Amino acid sequence: MVKDPKRMVQVTAVREKGSDVNLATDLVYLACSRRYEAAVVVSNDADFAGAIRLVRERIHLPVGIVNPNSGRSSRDLLAVAAFERSIRRRDVLASLLPEVIETNGVTIQRPSGW
Repeated sequence: MVKDPKRMVQVTAVREKGSDVNLATDLVYLACSRRYEAAVVVSNDADFAGAIRLVRERIHLPVGIVNPNSGRSSRDLLAVAAFERSIRRRDVLASLLPEVIETNGVTIQRPSGW
């Protein structure tokens, strides 16, 4: 929270994680290597559209999208994806670990917000 919006700060380093670039690179590389028959990108980030288009048009493999957020999927992704699927609440609930797990004498409890 910014208490004084007029206050200036100096930024000494700006760095992005590059995770979407790494994932897009893997999507294309693995398609070129024929390591999969179809792929699913779980994201609503339109930055993936170029990699999906490349795999579909040049390598002729289907790539679908799953939007992990509520709301509509990116138009850019829908334009290039072979298919779109939704994550249903019941599927998420069915895939959760138990509330309490005992392992090697350690008790692990699922966060209450899950």
